[in-house]
Amino acid sequence: MPAPFSTALLATSALWIAFELGLVARRRAAPATSQDAGTLRRLNLVIYGSVALGVTLARTGIGHLPLPPAARWAGLAVIALGLALRVWAILVLGRSFTVNVAIRPGQALVEQGPYRWVRHPAYTGSLLSFLGLALAEASWIAAAVILVPITLAFLQRIAVEERALQRAFPSEYPPYAARTRRLIPWLY
Repeated sequence: MPAPFSTALLATSALWIAFELGLVARRRAAPATSQDAGTLRRLNLVIYGSVALGVTLARTGIGHLPLPPAARWAGLAVIALGLALRVWAILVLGRSFTVNVAIRPGQALVEQGPYRWVRHPAYTGSLLSFLGLALAEASWIAAAVILVPITLAFLQRIAVEERALQRAFPSEYPPYAARTRRLIPWLY
């Protein structure tokens, strides 16, 4: 990897990690009753394990894809786009955002901002960032190791979160869910 790309990937990754660590600290500062059924812990284990293994495999050259430099730089742009979407979704939720699945008393169902199009835009942003990382690493095996388990873990968490939202908003959530998609506007 050329030095400027490596530096940019390292800086982008550091920003991403710092942001996620800040969210964990926020969770400790503003606890809510968790309904996540252990999905936060599983999701974190899958993310850390998959990324560590995927990046290690990519760096050893296993599954290398001969991508042009522009494609790898595009991967960095996708990481940044995903992070920006995640930040936007979290800002729109405001005090209602938690890293665990939790509904606060008096919380309202949010349907504005990116929530107009998808029910889980923060997860969409995370998945976009992982897709960008896989592209930046230029390895098909890294892409599989990063994307498949992490996507499956997010889908499990989404199922738990949607049950919690259905219980918390029995009259508002079904019509909202009927007019929006889970992760990808107009598709899924």
